[in-house]
Amino acid sequence: MQFKTNRTMIESMTIQLFALQLHNDDVTPVDDVISILQEFGFSKVDALEFTVETHGKITFFIEFGSREEMLSRKKQLEGLVERRGSTLRCSVDGPFDERVREVWLRKRRSARGAVPILLLWFTIPALAAAAIFWATGGK
Repeated sequence: MQFKTNRTMIESMTIQLFALQLHNDDVTPVDDVISILQEFGFSKVDALEFTVETHGKITFFIEFGSREEMLSRKKQLEGLVERRGSTLRCSVDGPFDERVREVWLRKRRSARGAVPILLLWFTIPALAAAAIFWATGGK
């Protein structure tokens, strides 16, 4: 016996993903964005990587999940932003296909090397300056 499935039944069985998005602005300092993301649950390294990766973008995804989860997380993020007096805004967008989330995860993984390189970019000159300062006796 063959069973016929219709498209709406299959679509209703798939989980719909929604995205929590953060909308960047020109007013909020990078340090504030990093600390807001940390307070939101990101590790310090992840918050720094995320901020470096998305610098200059107008809007970017933070998380994916069900609509209810993302609306709840949006309220949490809005509370953090409001307490800090920031002008950052966030929204929930979707539904998205699982492929959108996979592309986002792939981009996040490929950007993992950006922060160590950025830190070295600033650290090496500082170390060189400290070595010169020490070698010259502070003159």
